[in-house]
Amino acid sequence: MTKFVIRRLLQCIPALFGVVCVVFIMTHAIGNPIAALLPPEASEEQYHQLEEALGFDKPLGQQFIGYWRNALRGDFGSSYWLNQPALGIVLQRLPATIELALAALLIAIVLGIPAGICAAVKRNSVVSTAVSVVSVLGMSMPDFWLGMILILWFGVSLRWLPISGRGGVEHLVLPACALGIRMMAILARLMRADMLDVLSQDYVRTAWAKGLRRSVVVSKHAVRNALIPTITMIGLQFGALIGGAVVVESVFGWPGAGRLLLQAIERRDYPLIQAAALVLAIAFLAINLLVDLVYGFVDPRIRYE
Repeated sequence: MTKFVIRRLLQCIPALFGVVCVVFIMTHAIGNPIAALLPPEASEEQYHQLEEALGFDKPLGQQFIGYWRNALRGDFGSSYWLNQPALGIVLQRLPATIELALAALLIAIVLGIPAGICAAVKRNSVVSTAVSVVSVLGMSMPDFWLGMILILWFGVSLRWLPISGRGGVEHLVLPACALGIRMMAILARLMRADMLDVLSQDYVRTAWAKGLRRSVVVSKHAVRNALIPTITMIGLQFGALIGGAVVVESVFGWPGAGRLLLQAIERRDYPLIQAAALVLAIAFLAINLLVDLVYGFVDPRIRYE
């Protein structure tokens, strides 16, 4: 197990290197931030002074080397917009994003997996058809559009739930639903397909022939074997939830790292963009490592030698 974890951590290094390189190139491709930081009436001398102070007067290759040197020390500089250490700002906002993603994941798992199991067990029934229809609808609706519909319905018309900000559980319901319904639909369809495949296997038919109860056959023999692909999808989709939170957080005014990243892009705040992108990439890689470790608990046949 330890060797496996170390090997996976070493494999993350090239991925993080690629993320840092791509983010550096993309941030410099969106334009020089000097024009956004100075007022329109600023003189050319003030422009060059700020350019020199921020290091944009140096060649791009030299800027890249300096950026890497500072990044390895965890220093991404200070935010142009908030005038605070960029990494510290992102780490302050990250718990809100993780809270939202976990709530959306909980909704997707609690509703999606049982729906997929029921649709497979009751194949060609009204339940199976309903799950398929709802799944297609859920996968077809963009997160931001669904978020606005939920705001208009439950927030404006019915006035049941708050439509913005972060507070109690009531503030979390609408953004978590907007973010989690699409994943719920994906998990339901995947679980249904995997369950149908497992239920047709010889060892399941043998369990039926032995006269075992339906609940035992489904839970012990079918579900555990069908969960492996679903767990993989959960890990990938949880990373997508963190990325998709950028739009949902903006729609609901949720003070997370995703909304912070979008605001930083609008203001061309290079240090904040680079710090936020790297932190979100590390979170995605950590989640995928955790998913690999969960495999061994779901299926004892899996070993990590």
